[in-house]
Amino acid sequence: MTGTEYIRKLEKESPPAVSFFCGEEEYWIKTCLSALRRRLFPGMEAGFDQEDLEAGMASVETLANLLRTPPFFNSARLVILRRIEALDAACDPLFLTALASPFPSVFLAVTAEKVDRRRKIFQELTKKATVVEAQPLKAYEARRWVMEEAGRLGLRISSEIAGLLVEYRGTSLTALRNELEKAALYAGEERSGLTRGEWLVLLGEATETNLFAMLDRVTEGKTGEALRLLDRLLAGGEAEMKLFYMLSRQIRLLLLTVILQQRKGSPMNSGELAKELACHLYTAEKLVAQVQKLSFARLRAAHRRLVEADLRIKTGRSWPRLELEMLLYDLARLFTGAR
Repeated sequence: MTGTEYIRKLEKESPPAVSFFCGEEEYWIKTCLSALRRRLFPGMEAGFDQEDLEAGMASVETLANLLRTPPFFNSARLVILRRIEALDAACDPLFLTALASPFPSVFLAVTAEKVDRRRKIFQELTKKATVVEAQPLKAYEARRWVMEEAGRLGLRISSEIAGLLVEYRGTSLTALRNELEKAALYAGEERSGLTRGEWLVLLGEATETNLFAMLDRVTEGKTGEALRLLDRLLAGGEAEMKLFYMLSRQIRLLLLTVILQQRKGSPMNSGELAKELACHLYTAEKLVAQVQKLSFARLRAAHRRLVEADLRIKTGRSWPRLELEMLLYDLARLFTGAR
């Protein structure tokens, strides 16, 4: 079911013993967990009756205590296990037992960015839990969501402005919601439609612009500045994995640019490159500028480093934020030849 359907179901029925949120869209996970807390702890704080833990940090003993401890002060206890794909295999039997016979009044909420359906815990979660899809939206879905959410906030926006928001902030619903709230505050009580110029002022720089700037700092060896840009993007609501994949895409495009220029035997202008790569002219202009500083060998090495990071994240051996930060350090060394 969708996040909206889950929240509506909570309003009408008792909370499910186990909720499973699968996907990378943090907005739906955060929103659904907030709704679950309100349902379990109406008018009060969860306090000691909530545990929020990264599954990769859980030992067998820790997990046993989490799943078998009754509520302290409330009638319910909520245990949140994030990124269940990183759970140590030694914990699987205990987790499966808890799924088969949940402890009374203990509610379990599980999240996963990637679902490995070959693993038994995912097979059982799919059978026993209420499954909520939290996948990132496609661009056209995000535009539609923006218009609907704007309506709920009392804002009047056109499809053109919805497209502008998605162009500047991507499909991260957290980032888009932040922009809508900012616009509602700016518009005041009248909630009259803002002009395109006003929206552009409120939006500031696009995510892609900041990503190009971050890569520029990396190629110049300015790792500190690159990390500050990464912090700005994350603070703006961009998902860690989305930024990882955008960075990976950028390195692949730079590699393709070098290959295309080698085949042609001379540098390509941005118009030619935009046509070959089927990308926006602005993207092609930045690629042409950045590729002048980089060699094919260094870009190949950077691509291998990205593949290694991707494998570590998908196998639960590392965290996306950590890999992003280490990537910026390592790419800066690769591109500048520093040791």
